[in-house]
Amino acid sequence: MILFPDLPGVSFEKIYMLYNMRCKNGLVSPAVSGQTNIGCGEWDYTCNTYIMDSTKTDSSKAKHPSHIITGSSASTYNYLINPTFTYYRYQQHHVVNTSTISETIGNIGTGASTTSAPFNAAHQTLKSQYLYTAAELSTAGLSAGNISSIKVQVSNAGSILYQLKVRMKHSTNNALQASAPDINGFTEVYFYNTALVNGSNELIFYNPFNWNGTDNVIVEFSFTNPVAGTPSIVLSDVQGSNMGLVSQGDDYHFEMIGSNFMQLGNAAFNNFSDQISIAFWAYGNPNILPANNSVFYGYNAQNHRQVNIHMPWSNSNIYWDCGSGGTL
Repeated sequence: MILFPDLPGVSFEKIYMLYNMRCKNGLVSPAVSGQTNIGCGEWDYTCNTYIMDSTKTDSSKAKHPSHIITGSSASTYNYLINPTFTYYRYQQHHVVNTSTISETIGNIGTGASTTSAPFNAAHQTLKSQYLYTAAELSTAGLSAGNISSIKVQVSNAGSILYQLKVRMKHSTNNALQASAPDINGFTEVYFYNTALVNGSNELIFYNPFNWNGTDNVIVEFSFTNPVAGTPSIVLSDVQGSNMGLVSQGDDYHFEMIGSNFMQLGNAAFNNFSDQISIAFWAYGNPNILPANNSVFYGYNAQNHRQVNIHMPWSNSNIYWDCGSGGTL
């Protein structure tokens, strides 16, 4: 450590420093397996020189506030030990038919099997989609026009389904693909906290779906419950092709196993240029780390990696010699 002299009335504004970088004993590691720890190599880390004032306070801590609250310029903030919650008000639709002038009812399937897939309240959140072909609808006696409700046959009713939604859309696909699910173009037709009962349950639409009579139709069910409950078992049929998709679980996080990744695209990063600040909280598995890994990384237009954030790397416990025998 080099101490600056204490000279009354004299301040230091610019420091010129010259020192030599070296590999210990002048050894350089060749790019040969088993010989990469001889000396310096292409993956050696940068040597840094730190200049500290008498307070020995990191510059970030000295100049940056400890907390920033978006939308507030206060110098002190109140906090709670217990988590807070935000409540949202939703307008739901409870439709009751008082009279029926005419109606066509079409039955699809025989109900020879059972499933909990669309209303499995053992999960707090669930979304499922089912494809009904135009041939199935026509064979059932339906024709182009408004579809005003859907009935499900329940053999064993479970917990109430909060914020149960039904959405529908036309589709020219003959099967559903888990790798490319339909997520756009749906029309919401039903939204209500619903308690299913044993037997026939009619979900009356507040917004009838106008079927064009020629396209297939995707029907989507979803709900969000405050706690996990008991699934409702409904009568169903087994199809040879992929006519249904189910996404079940608690959508609070992404779980990556092995070398999984998500590609985010360019839209969210188009305004980045020369500088970027990244902060995140993460806890690595001590039984696996250190290991070669990446939390996320990004490439530029030339396909050159510009940023890489990772957990402890495979060589994190290695001390590299640099400078005058210093270590990092």
